[in-house]
Amino acid sequence: GEGIFTIWTIPQMDAILGWIKEKQPHHAVVVGGGYVGIEMAENLRDRGLDVSLVEMMDQVLSPLDYDLAQWCHRELSDNGVDLRLSEQVTAFERDGDTVRVQLKSGAGIETGLVVLAMGVKPRSELARQAGLALNDRGGIVVNEKMQTSDPSIYAVGDAVQVMDLVSGEPAMIPLAGPANKQGRIAANVIAGLEDSYEGT
Repeated sequence: GEGIFTIWTIPQMDAILGWIKEKQPHHAVVVGGGYVGIEMAENLRDRGLDVSLVEMMDQVLSPLDYDLAQWCHRELSDNGVDLRLSEQVTAFERDGDTVRVQLKSGAGIETGLVVLAMGVKPRSELARQAGLALNDRGGIVVNEKMQTSDPSIYAVGDAVQVMDLVSGEPAMIPLAGPANKQGRIAANVIAGLEDSYEGT
């Protein structure tokens, strides 16, 4: 519906910015407390909007342990973010330019902008069609040279499985910084330079 956006691509970001410029909402609801949701909350606060962040788990940033996430909760609160943990969105109701975000607890939040920033899934349909190895979440399996199971095909970014440097386990870590570095490494390897990706 109008005023309700997802945020995974540049055109989607442009649409959100256009909505803010046109409608000038004073409040936004961000649904999802992962990397993208936190980043959206920060940027919307920087633009002067009041922000409520709704997360169905009891903490933001699920890769962190609960104790460490408390520091993030405090930082969000200290920066004026209304944090709603252990909450789920059940419905959106529109009244003019206002959207009422209905929560499972029975509470509601009236807002001028909703950003859905949850449920990151790799877009690996092409890799599946090409017969490349995928993990159980659909992530493209690559080696340290960013080569897939077909050594003539490279993959980088949110859709690839990487090594988690802390746990030593394979992981899906959808962040722009690592994706950029992976792209540079793949380009170096393709150009014949010695390079490898150690992990995230």
